[in-house]
Amino acid sequence: MNQARKQRVSETVQNVFAENNLDYDNFSRQIVPLNQMMAEYPLMVAELPNGKTLSTKTAVKFLEIEIGFEMPDLKTDERKLSGFLYTAKFGEHLQGCIFTDKSEPTARRRFSAAHEFGHYLLHFLQLLEITDAENLFLTESLAFGAEAENEAEIEMAQDFDFKKLGVADKKQMEAEADFFAAELLMPRNACRQANEFLKGFAGKNKRAVINYFATEFLVSFEAMKRRLEDLKMFEKEA
Repeated sequence: MNQARKQRVSETVQNVFAENNLDYDNFSRQIVPLNQMMAEYPLMVAELPNGKTLSTKTAVKFLEIEIGFEMPDLKTDERKLSGFLYTAKFGEHLQGCIFTDKSEPTARRRFSAAHEFGHYLLHFLQLLEITDAENLFLTESLAFGAEAENEAEIEMAQDFDFKKLGVADKKQMEAEADFFAAELLMPRNACRQANEFLKGFAGKNKRAVINYFATEFLVSFEAMKRRLEDLKMFEKEA
């Protein structure tokens, strides 16, 4: 991701904070109010009822029941997902929904929701604005692997050139959504505040510090580790 795109992602995160009367640059050590932030947009955030496992098949079936008509011919399967984003435009009307899986830890669900929120603001809304299609359906699904890496698929009812968004490919879009989630859930100033607080404690080790940060921000150990390394608070392991 080039610097211009990173700046755009950061500015989008700052706008989300501003919409909630929060100052990103001076945000203190605390858990970011993610649900409150997403509530400012025409976007439903949900988990499937009755303990159902999240997959493209179960998500689309739920949406068909909710909206009262059959979804377009989108590919679905039963692979377990951590996150699913649906966005659609009917004429001038926009609607969207983010799903997370209730069986996963809260920290994972928060990052999944923030990742999908990033796609919604950075990519899908822009696609919906610039397309001439009268009706447009977009979905994105997120599945975490064993190495805390994620793989995602973006499905559309119509073909579209994603380069119109200024990104090279889907991989870059995923990188932007991950960066958005990190910037949103682990604000730079709040991370620096926590780091300054910990400097006075002797005998701390890297794992203990990361665990402390992860608890402060209600994110996973892996997500916090990557964020601190990106902020140059810790050197990346070889």
